[in-house]
This record gives sequence, structure tokens and C-alpha cells, in this order.
Amino acid sequence: MVFHVMRIGAVSLMVCAGTVFAGPTTYSVAIDQAQSSVGIQTDAMIPIDGALIGNYDPTTNPTGTQTRPGLFGGSGNNPIDMSMDLHTVLNDSSTPIGAFDLVLDEVGGVAEIANFSLDALGGTPITVNVEGDVQYSSFNTINPTSAYIGGITVTIPLGSGEVTQFDIVQDGTAVGSIVPTGQPNEYLLSVGVPAQMMITIDALGQPVPVPPTPILIPVTGTFTVASGHVDMSISFQSVNNAPTPAAPGALVNVPFDLPTILPPGSTAHILLNADVLEGMIDSTIDVAIVAGGDATGCYPDCDTSGSLNIFDYICYGNAYSTGDPYADCDGSGSLNIFDYICYGNAYAAGCP
Repeated sequence: MVFHVMRIGAVSLMVCAGTVFAGPTTYSVAIDQAQSSVGIQTDAMIPIDGALIGNYDPTTNPTGTQTRPGLFGGSGNNPIDMSMDLHTVLNDSSTPIGAFDLVLDEVGGVAEIANFSLDALGGTPITVNVEGDVQYSSFNTINPTSAYIGGITVTIPLGSGEVTQFDIVQDGTAVGSIVPTGQPNEYLLSVGVPAQMMITIDALGQPVPVPPTPILIPVTGTFTVASGHVDMSISFQSVNNAPTPAAPGALVNVPFDLPTILPPGSTAHILLNADVLEGMIDSTIDVAIVAGGDATGCYPDCDTSGSLNIFDYICYGNAYSTGDPYADCDGSGSLNIFDYICYGNAYAAGCP
């Protein structure tokens, strides 16, 4: 009777010929930022409710803008009731960074993705334009002299903001399938990865975090595996909408410039004090990833026992006889005597 080694985790078992099983191999995979890309589209609407007031101060800014109720007259610097819908629209691209673990069972046709983490911005915030649809009570200003007719919506530019966070982090088990393509050591991959999406937008100088949004990432693509190394080309798209949280009292003396209306051509310098109300952000992310990584552990330790001995040679022979991609030591895409020589050299070099 001929015996072979079956690899299950770190345990080597002697089994009869014909029941050889090559155990799963875990690869630590890093995203190649230079070759990967992310297309990001976001459309955020964040309502606020409060009051505006001129930036006049009798001591520190005596020539500043004063705001007064009504279209003319009045005295002093007074708060004016207002509401505003902040809008930010982003349509940009970036190069992402991230990593994950890939567990492959080529014989069983199963793949698992674990610890998936993606920074879609690649560590670099993206600038967005911010506009506000403003409604206010009628008021007039001094320095400059102007009148603002209330009861209508006015769209004003509010400068730029930033998307400072766009992260996707796995939060559940992700098991899918792999199918040989017919090319040497190449497989099709399909895995649904449950994750949380986290976005933060800075608008009017204030961070507006979006609560983590549960999403399912449909990861598909191809990979090749040989000599304890995997190279991957995968992609996915995710379309989502999520509420932005209310934040009472979040905006305190936030400066912004309000163009004059009657007459036009000047700028009133205003301070905004307001509550941030619950809003909404719609997002679409298109991700194309090139990634690669090495098997965890030591390649010649075929039976994953933690030591090198005759059982590793037996294990390698079993992998070779069953066509396990693990046995393609030289990464040529075919199994031949050179793979045995390659494995012998790796065995001789030993494990750290």
C-alpha cells in the first residue's frame, strides 16, 4: 500500500493513495497603488439651521460688517434667522492603498478573503467645491451697505471643502469560488465581501462624518498562483446612499463671505452659528485593483509542521502528482523536473 501525506493546517496525516488533499494556503496580499485606481462620485446635501451675523466687533473689528433686520434702517449688529442646504459634488479619481488576506483551496475550488481594508483616497484628501442654497429673513448690512430680500432661495459659493476619508473595511466572513481559466495556474475569482464604508467630508471648516454604512462588495477578477506567490487583478463597484448625522451646535462663528445683492458687486463678511441637521450622501465607487503577495509561512514546509523533514518531500511529491499549483516551484506554469530541483534548492536553503 502506498501512503501519502495529507496537509490539514499544521497537521500531517498518513492516508492511503487516492485520498490526497492539499490544504488551503493563506497569502498576505498588498494593493499595488501605482497600478490600481478608484473612481469616486459623491453628492452630499447637508442642511443647517441657525442665524448669521456680521463680523463686526467694536474692539477687534470696528470696520466689520453689521447685520440688521429689515431692508433698511435699524442699529447695531443683530443675528438674522437663516437656513441653508450645503451641497458638495465630487467626481474624481485616486490611487488606493490597502491589503487583505487571501485563503486559497485550488483543489476544492474555494477562496476566502479576510481582513480586507481599502483607503480609496490613498491617504490624500480630495478637494470639493461647496455651495449653499440659503434662505433668510430680510436684512440689510453696513460695511458694505446692502439689502437682502428674504423669503427666496439664493445659491452662493462657499469655497472649497475636502473629502478626508473614504474607507472600506471588511466586517464579516467572505467565502467564494475559484474556477480554472485553462491558462497555467490562472483562476477566476468571485467573492462577496461584507464591509463597512466610512466617509468624512469637511465643509465650512467642520468635519461631517457619515455613520459607517454596511455594504457588500462583489469582488471579481483573475489571479495566478505559483511558487508561494499570488498575483491578482480584481474589481468591484459599490453604489450607496447614507444619512449624515445631525450635530446640534456644530457651527460656531464660522466665517463666510456673502455677495451683496442690492447693490451687487461687494461682499458682506458674515459669521454663521447653526445646528447641522440630518442630511444625505449618495456615493458610487468603481475600483480596479492590481495586487500581489506571498504565502504566509515557509514554502518548503509543505506539510506546515513548522520543521523540514522527509514528510515535506513526501507532501511535495503528492502535490506534484495531483497537479497542485503549489508544486509549480519555478513558476513556469508547467510541472517538470525543474520544479523538483527548485523545491530541493528551497528545502536546502531552509526556513527562517
